[in-house]
Amino acid sequence: MKQPQRRSVLLELPRNIRKRHEKRWDDEDEDEDDEDTYPYHWGDDGDEYDEDIRDGWYDDDEERDVPEWKTSENPILAPFVFNLSSQESASFLRRIPDAVRQRIRSVVLTAGVFVMDERGNQVAWSKQRNSQSTPFAALLRRALPRLSEIAIHVPATSHEKQWHSARAPIEVRRMLEEGVVDVVRFLYSTSVPNIMKNCVHLGAVNRPHDWREENTWRDLRREV
Repeated sequence: MKQPQRRSVLLELPRNIRKRHEKRWDDEDEDEDDEDTYPYHWGDDGDEYDEDIRDGWYDDDEERDVPEWKTSENPILAPFVFNLSSQESASFLRRIPDAVRQRIRSVVLTAGVFVMDERGNQVAWSKQRNSQSTPFAALLRRALPRLSEIAIHVPATSHEKQWHSARAPIEVRRMLEEGVVDVVRFLYSTSVPNIMKNCVHLGAVNRPHDWREENTWRDLRREV
């Protein structure tokens, strides 16, 4: 039996965060329908999500309900995207319905970078660094009883120069050692080998993966 494809699902962002994203993208390109500039792009197989997400993105009604879930056929609702370094994160987490909390097994955290899903599609942007990531990760683990993995997805693109610098291994090591994340996933590009060479001293286990192929993920996992 063919397994249903795992899809990324994003909860509605708090209004003040939504407005910040909206302003950034509107400044860059007035055409909100442009896939290259719109902050949530789900790929060819996710077009059915666009209308729901766009409605929430530009909705000024603060009382808007959490969008209806579209992955009922998949028992694992993941990943979810959160902003790490603001008080909105905790209130955002509390808004998740209890029934959904019981089903979340994997969470993807933003870390001041463009966050990507497994297909390499951009799903969120955060300009804030992860200065509060350790306590927020602890909050996630307490609030989500079935949580088995916290991850960050780091795309290797020209937009992410900070991850191509010497600071990248330091940031990765800190997040792994402090237990902020269980896995760091790098999207393959020609610059990834240089980052990975600098990360070999982290004591992390690389899961076997053909990361030479374009648009594939390579993982760094914390030893347990």
